[in-house]
Order: sequence, then structure tokens, then C-alpha cells
Amino acid sequence: MKKKIIILSSFLIGAIFVLVIFTTSQQSMINNEAIQVEELIVYGDKNMNRVAKQFSDQNNLTSFGKNFWRKTYNGKSPTQELLKVATKDLVQHKMIKQLATELDIAHSQTFGQEKKEWQDQKSSLTLWQFLDAKDQQLQDQIKEKLMEKEKPTQKELRQAFEQLEDKYKKTDYFIEAIEIPTFSGKQAELEKIAEAISPNLSYEETLLEWQNKLPNLVIESYQLKSAEIQKEDIYSLSVGEILSEKAVGTVVKGYHENQYFYIFNKEGGQLLQFEEAPQFGKNAYINTCYKEKLATYQQATKVDLLEKDREKFFQNYQNKNS
Repeated sequence: MKKKIIILSSFLIGAIFVLVIFTTSQQSMINNEAIQVEELIVYGDKNMNRVAKQFSDQNNLTSFGKNFWRKTYNGKSPTQELLKVATKDLVQHKMIKQLATELDIAHSQTFGQEKKEWQDQKSSLTLWQFLDAKDQQLQDQIKEKLMEKEKPTQKELRQAFEQLEDKYKKTDYFIEAIEIPTFSGKQAELEKIAEAISPNLSYEETLLEWQNKLPNLVIESYQLKSAEIQKEDIYSLSVGEILSEKAVGTVVKGYHENQYFYIFNKEGGQLLQFEEAPQFGKNAYINTCYKEKLATYQQATKVDLLEKDREKFFQNYQNKNS
């Protein structure tokens, strides 16, 4: 009898629950579909750097070293964590394809067919980037299809809009600020400087004035357009959220320790009402429908990984340098 791991996945919050049992199946499976170790490695490669950084941050590592993936840190294995997140991403990929197939948006494809399509296109993308791009297109099409089927009322759309956090109901903004990245004093000291600076100065003059007031520190220009921030850019999103809530002329504590900003100019960022942005309500409604639909699929999903396939996955990364 071959030992095998069964993983039950609930994707709504990205959580994965693991149950260990024994089985006699001869292939690793997701529901009734056989999977290859190579599919897991695709998503292992996607998450490799993120997991390595996670372990580095949690364990204060100054370097990885060639045996990073072979070691454990405080009882935790980076290869075990990598397998967990790779499995979650593979399950998500399979469920998106299943939902798209059932809605007649796309035909079902095997991993071999997906890989051949990627090779035939001679894409500059890696395989996981190619599959992620396809998944994003499918998700957009699924949401459009669900909107057609659901036909929400204006009342439902308004409710969806009102349930959004205010930060998602604002117009795009543009912020010009002065960054003081390494100030170890008290914020009140910076506020006193800010009060003494004329509001009639240009941006360049204001920047120079701050530099004159703090000659021993680096003073930097900082400009931010919300429309240009990528969703993966956590830093810019966080700083934008902090600065967009404050008034011009304000000194604001930044994202990092000893980091401060002086807000010179702010445009946009007004809070919208439903009548002004009904599309926000539509987006919120359909995103909720999509998540609920996908969660229903994934709550019933069963992943069976053979021990030998787990070992192949581990060896693939344990034989690499970080």
C-alpha cells in the first residue's frame, strides 16, 4: 500500500486544510483528473522567491546558501511550505478552467495541451506567467457571463456598492510629497518646520526649504498617481492609502520606521456616491458572486498526492541553489 496525502482546499480566503490518509491509487489526482509533478513544479517556480523571502524575514536570514531548501527553520521546511502554496495555486487554476468549461467559455485542456500552446506561441513569458495570464482572461470572461446570468437589481448593486470600503469608492488621486526617510526625532519637530514653510512656494522651492532645514538628512521628492499603481506594489498602495487621507501641509508618519512625508499637493481622491460610479457596484457584486461560486467548487475539491510525487517535488528544489 502506498502512502498518499490528501489535501482538502477551501480557496475563498486562500486557506488549505490538510488531512493525511492512506490510499492505493497509483496517480496523484485533483478530483478525478490525474496530475503530473511537473504541474506542481510550475507553480513551485512561481512561488519560489516569495517562500524564500518569507522564511528569510521570519528567521532573520542574511543569506540563503546552497542548502536553503534542504534545511528546516524553527521546525518548518521551506520545501513543505512551497508545496502547500504550489498546490493551492494549481487547485485554483484547475477550478477556473472547470468553471469556464461549464459556462461554455473555454474547452477543457490537459496540462500537455497547455504546455504545447505555450511552446507554439514562443512566448517570452515563463509557463506559469503564461497560465496566469490565461487564467486572468478566463476570470474576466467568467464574471461577464455570471453578470448576464445573475441579472442583479439596482437595489442589489447599490447594496454591493455600500458594502465597499471607502478607499475603493474614490476617484483616482495624484499626490506630491516631500519624503524624509530617516528622521529619528519626534514628529512634532517636523510639524513645526512645516508650519514655518510658506504655502506659496513651488514644489522645487519647498523641497529645497526642507533640505535647508534638515541639512544632515536626505530629503527626497515623492510623487504618486493611484492610476499607475500595480496591485502587486504593496508599498505604493500602503503609502497612497496613508497620504490620500491627509490634508495638504500635513506631516504624516510613513510606512517604514523613521519615515515621514510632508504633503505638498493633492488632487482627486474624492469619495463617490453610487449614482456617480454605478460600475463600482457592478464590480463589487460580480466579484462577490465569482468568489462564492469558486469557493463552492473548491470546498468540494480533493487533492491526492502520492508520496513519490511529493518526494520528486522536494528533490527538484533541494537540488537547486537559492
